[in-house]
Amino acid sequence: MMKFNLLTLSGINTILKKIVMKIQKVLILFFFFVFFFHQSFSQNNDLCENYYYGNFDFAGNQNGEVIYQFFPPMGEEYEKSKKFDLFKIRLQKDGRVTFKYYKNFENNICYISDEYLLYWEDEQIFTLKRNSNSIKIDLKGDIDIYNRTHYLTQGNYFYFSTEINKINYLARINLSAKEPKMEILPLKGKEPILLGNWLYYTIAYKTSDFAVGSVSSIYRVKVGDWRKPELLIDYVEFGGAVIDTNLLSFTVYDRNEWRKVTYNILDSSYIEKGISSLIKYKGKKYQRTLCKNPKTGKTQLCFEELPELPDKFPHKLNRDIESNHNYFHLPHTEKPFTGTFITDRLMFYAGKDELQNLSKSQLRILRNAFYAREGYDFKSADLQELFSQFDWYKKTLERRKIYDLKNEDIFIPSCDMERINLILEVERNK
Repeated sequence: MMKFNLLTLSGINTILKKIVMKIQKVLILFFFFVFFFHQSFSQNNDLCENYYYGNFDFAGNQNGEVIYQFFPPMGEEYEKSKKFDLFKIRLQKDGRVTFKYYKNFENNICYISDEYLLYWEDEQIFTLKRNSNSIKIDLKGDIDIYNRTHYLTQGNYFYFSTEINKINYLARINLSAKEPKMEILPLKGKEPILLGNWLYYTIAYKTSDFAVGSVSSIYRVKVGDWRKPELLIDYVEFGGAVIDTNLLSFTVYDRNEWRKVTYNILDSSYIEKGISSLIKYKGKKYQRTLCKNPKTGKTQLCFEELPELPDKFPHKLNRDIESNHNYFHLPHTEKPFTGTFITDRLMFYAGKDELQNLSKSQLRILRNAFYAREGYDFKSADLQELFSQFDWYKKTLERRKIYDLKNEDIFIPSCDMERINLILEVERNK
């Protein structure tokens, strides 16, 4: 009896094992089917096609993908969510851009690349996130981010502009440094775009004493050679693109109307074809435009390939423009000390030995030349008389008074302060 029971139990056990194995196979197939179905479903439904274009902004390129960031609309929804999730773009055959969810993020990104991620933590602090570490970077002034709308990467440097005492300066952060810091460049301007060794930027064009219009002058300067900016074009609305080293796109007032043009800086020629801000996607350059979603009728983002441009442009841009700059922001090359001993070499490049050849009085004048270019209102009669001979000084001073900017509001970039201190040291040893 006992033997029979053992055999019976053994047989039952075998049968149960077979049943369990079959159940396991069924469950595996079931979960595989669910997973496959979910993935297929997700691939279609995670693709954001019905959206408002104003809620997405270009953040950069990472691992060969174009990354956009979502910005919740202002109001109650913004206060509740405050999510700034990241999305990869998917370009449709008709040029429309759709977005595929990439990863969760809770801060406003300023710059993203394969190696670096820079984002806002609050109004005055950037935090650099490198791998799992965060490095806080102290900032000076109100920061203005523009490069988000352009395809160009910044390399190891992140360029932006900052407003200090109502004046815009260009600035950058060396992301590869062990302790990244904000470096204010000796350049006044906004909207920096980096292309190779050239940094392109704009200076607001003053249209009246109390209002700054949207028109600007476009400059460029070789990276590192900050003392020699080059004026490319005056009195334009930028908002376009740097297509290559010598080709720009902007809106210009010509022949009694505003025209969207692409301009060759080498011969001042242009073609009536505007190109908007650029994006790189799968090795190609695209201009970012707006178009209608045929399914929803909503205005959404579109990418268009760059059009072919002729070797020579048919029109010449020759205009008589009234000199009416914003004298706060003029580069020093447009504020010369003509007819005096003051030269750029003495101000920016001369060493102690060369400075020793100047008298104590000349050294005093030389270091105050830095302040004169900023519109400093000198109390000393000799300095006031000397610098008042220059029209640019008087106009800069006038603008400062209009905006109620006092001498203590004068800001001198650190690289210029180093020169002032060097000159002062030589002066004191005389």
